[in-house]
Amino acid sequence: MRRCASGGARDHPCQQRGIPSPRRGGRTAGLLEMTLEEWNTVLEVNLFAALRLCRAFIPSMRERRWGRIVCVSSLAAAREPIFRA
Repeated sequence: MRRCASGGARDHPCQQRGIPSPRRGGRTAGLLEMTLEEWNTVLEVNLFAALRLCRAFIPSMRERRWGRIVCVSSLAAAREPIFRA
């Protein structure tokens, strides 16, 4: 995690990162179709990144008794892109 250049308190981090599940035959792969490696990748980015962000910021927010964490998710990653290069 990168630190802010100012070095000041961080009391409102925002996590907005995600990747879609892999596709198989034109549709999103199901539970039994995904390999363990694919599951690990999706969970690492979509779940554990947010978990690590919270764990990194919550202690200082507790000390100051204030702070907010915003985690943003979207179904857009699961949809077919409208524009392709």
